[in-house]
Amino acid sequence: MIYWGSETTLFLMDNLKSYADFLTEDAQKYIQETIKKPQWEYDHHDRDDRLDMKFWIQKLNSDSFYRKFVFESIKDMTGDDLILERVYMNGYTSGEHGLFHQDCDDEDGRTFIIYCNEDWNPEYGGLTCFNIDGNLQMVYPFPYSGIYFKGTIPHFAMPISKLFTGLRVTLAYKMRIKK
Repeated sequence: MIYWGSETTLFLMDNLKSYADFLTEDAQKYIQETIKKPQWEYDHHDRDDRLDMKFWIQKLNSDSFYRKFVFESIKDMTGDDLILERVYMNGYTSGEHGLFHQDCDDEDGRTFIIYCNEDWNPEYGGLTCFNIDGNLQMVYPFPYSGIYFKGTIPHFAMPISKLFTGLRVTLAYKMRIKK
């Protein structure tokens, strides 16, 4: 099943929720400015990367806009009492993709992914694939939508088509439920 994410909150499954239209226009502009900064490193890989397939990363832990403003919005939307562990942008170019991986090993870990491209065409590919109890769920990277899920759910970024000549960017929040 592919989910396109046009509702403000769309519950896909108990452990996978989609949010759209939650970022202000100013927040979207700030994200685009961050994407253009020359702080990208080609040195990131999935947590369980068996092939050492690297992709782009921009670390944002020291940026208060992401650490405070966006993080507080995520906590408000999800209703969960969360502790932020790290925040960064991922970038993939044509032909790149991830491998199935988990973001953490315990049930308290949470991930929130925000799709940061201003426009996206279905022909570009780049969906996020989740394996939830043997059921594959694909999520379309609808601009500025977000996906919230348990960090133990295996997932990966699907390949980017040659039709897309830019950088597919996601903003990744790795968090933990506060005990």
